[in-house]
Amino acid sequence: IKVEIINQNQNFSAFLYPNPGADKLHLQIERTSDQKYHINILNQLGIRMQAQIDEEGAFKGKMQYLIDTQDFPSGYYQVLITSDNGNIIKALPLIKK
Repeated sequence: IKVEIINQNQNFSAFLYPNPGADKLHLQIERTSDQKYHINILNQLGIRMQAQIDEEGAFKGKMQYLIDTQDFPSGYYQVLITSDNGNIIKALPLIKK
């Protein structure tokens, strides 16, 4: 998967741990704006495995998300965090053991 970061947002950071991981991963997002985000997990073929909309968009600060990868086969995935208008804000590699 080729991912091009269109908009590097200085008001946003994201961390995924543990990575590589097994059945449960944590995604921590820290932001200073009140923009909502979409979280998508894509496999190596670009097929969406999981999607979530950040409903807490009005919250500034740190947010924690638990990502359940129990049903994912072992392999390499991409966690894409996009804005409401579709711009990719952050792309994180995810390795499922």
